[in-house]
Amino acid sequence: MTLLVVGEGASLQYVEGCLAPVAAGNPPRALDVEIRAMKDAKVRITTFENRTRDAARSLKRVSVGEGAFVEWVDAALGPESGVAEPVVTLAGPGARAEVHRAVLSGGGGVVTETVYSEAGTRSARGDVKG
Repeated sequence: MTLLVVGEGASLQYVEGCLAPVAAGNPPRALDVEIRAMKDAKVRITTFENRTRDAARSLKRVSVGEGAFVEWVDAALGPESGVAEPVVTLAGPGARAEVHRAVLSGGGGVVTETVYSEAGTRSARGDVKG
């Protein structure tokens, strides 16, 4: 589990991923990431995952404080069923987040963009399956 707390007014660009094609005898690892963006923080997160059928489901979570902005770019290869969309909590006035996802599996791929804005509104844009 990776936990990052981005302080008030701070900015962060964070990249994490696992692209190993097989587990090499070890149990498959979940890519668990939790981010807490405090007041007026600006955060860009990029996560990459190469999934196997027996991998544990990942947990991806972000809490966005007052006036903060988070952009999360998430990409995964492998079975779509094991890939979790980041859970976004807007925790203050003016909090905003965008989640851009690409999931590529044997049957094609899914690309989505979800924008979270004040008052918990959520709108999906550019949902493409192919």
